[in-house]
Amino acid sequence: MTMGWKLFTAVLGTFVLLILGGWGYYRWEFPYGFTHSCDKQLELALHQYAEEHGGFYPAGEATPEASLSLLYPKYANANLLSGKTVPVERVQEILEQGKLLGPETCGWHYVEGLSLNDNRRLAIFWDKVGLGHNGQRLRNGGHSVVFVGRDFEVISAQEWPSFLEEQEKLLASRDEIAVKGKPILTANLRLPSGEVTDHFDGAWQLDKTFQSFDDTRSGKGSTSGPSLSALSLTWHRGELQDGTITFVLSVPSKAWKSNPVTVTVKDGKASPNSITFQMAAEQPN
Repeated sequence: MTMGWKLFTAVLGTFVLLILGGWGYYRWEFPYGFTHSCDKQLELALHQYAEEHGGFYPAGEATPEASLSLLYPKYANANLLSGKTVPVERVQEILEQGKLLGPETCGWHYVEGLSLNDNRRLAIFWDKVGLGHNGQRLRNGGHSVVFVGRDFEVISAQEWPSFLEEQEKLLASRDEIAVKGKPILTANLRLPSGEVTDHFDGAWQLDKTFQSFDDTRSGKGSTSGPSLSALSLTWHRGELQDGTITFVLSVPSKAWKSNPVTVTVKDGKASPNSITFQMAAEQPN
């Protein structure tokens, strides 16, 4: 055997070992393969569903997984509903047949029966196996959890028992506001003509300033859209934190702007619970 052949076989052997090692690491890191069944997209789909269904998340089917299937096809596709462990082709076939998913065909643990008025710390879903955003193992075990308040948090394996205990207590303490699911705050607008309405066919922007009662938290934000609907003028408890909130509504195309309207939210109740934005032409600076 020549020196060149020996060198070739050594390099080839090293190359094969690197490939096998890399494949082994990939299989360990992503036990069900790389996936982007995104928890953030699922949270958005659930929120949109609840907004359009009286404040309630999907419910009423034989299993939580079957109820979660009600998101299909308007709010979520098969890839999103499959989760990080179930082959999407299997889920697609079931849903296209008009059937609903079950515990073995959905990778998400879904907490059925909640509403947008539930405690912000109540979890609405997590990955059953406990995987990261792209299907990778979590270094400290546990699960990535999504809450009614639209927060995302990784709960480690060590924290998991106390987390589940907290969730049981929160579920047991659900009040009438949460169970009924109705908005805690609604709004309309009075146009410069005097007409009162809960919608407007034109671009809008709603600015919000928040201040907690103890002055430890504050913030500003805004939402906008091409057309104002009644849904944009309703808020549930999970969407508003306790504190003082000031709103200002603008309609740029008309150069209209409302006077500031302030609402106090405490223990999940808004005061007042109905407001009117008085629209008027913006005054030039």
